[in-house]
Parts: sequence; C-alpha cells; structure tokens
Amino acid sequence: MLSRSTLMFVSAFLIFAIYLGLSGGHKVDCGRFDYTERLNGGSKEILGQQYIITICGSGTGNGGLYADDPPDVAEIKVLDRAGHVLVRRYLTIEWDNPLGHRALSIDHAGINYQDDADQKNYVIPVPPSFSEQLKAKFLF
Repeated sequence: MLSRSTLMFVSAFLIFAIYLGLSGGHKVDCGRFDYTERLNGGSKEILGQQYIITICGSGTGNGGLYADDPPDVAEIKVLDRAGHVLVRRYLTIEWDNPLGHRALSIDHAGINYQDDADQKNYVIPVPPSFSEQLKAKFLF
C-alpha cells in the first residue's frame, strides 16, 4: 500500500503532467519575436467592440545556419480593452514556405488566420465564446 505522502506526490505529478500536456508547452518570446504588426494584429474594432490582437513567436524557423530549421510556433492572443486575455491560440508559421504566410484578416465571422502545420484556415469568433475564454485563462 502506498503511503499518504507518496500518493500526494504522485497525484501532484499527474496533475502537473496533464496541465503540461494540455498546454502543449509552447514557449513564445514577445520581446524578441513580436509579429503583431507584420501579421496585421494590433488594436482592431470588430462589431463595435475594441480588441487588441498580439502575435508572438518562438523564434525558430527564421532562417539561420541550417536549412532544416523547425517551423516557428506562434501565439495569437485576443485581449479586451482592459487587457484581459479572451482567446489564446497557437499556430505554426513556415516563413520560407514558397506560398508565403497569410496575415490575419477580419470579417463578420471573426478573426481569420492560417496554420501552416496543416495548411488550414481557422476563425476566432468575435465576440469569443465562454469556452474560448475559459481555455485562454486556465488551459494554456
């Protein structure tokens, strides 16, 4: 039988491992790899509401000494005017893709972005759903 302290340690470890698994362990550096302006982020008015869209990368895939650089992992954050994070999404950017990487676009459906990992387009609905806001605050 396991002791109480061992059981507590194993439980804490499992909770931490599950959290890391859900968050994906993404590491972005907004100080060095801020793509907000480059990919059409910034302060935007959408359906009469003001939002701030930031896009930060991990810095990988920006060329360099080796041709086999991994693609850049980037984070899109949508914040309200008070600075509260409403949505957090991760995407892959392949800067050397011959087709290029599309900047964000905004329409009546929301914020559209491209993920180069699967060459698919995605939409962040505006206003963000309650579940999007929960994911942004607790899972990532």
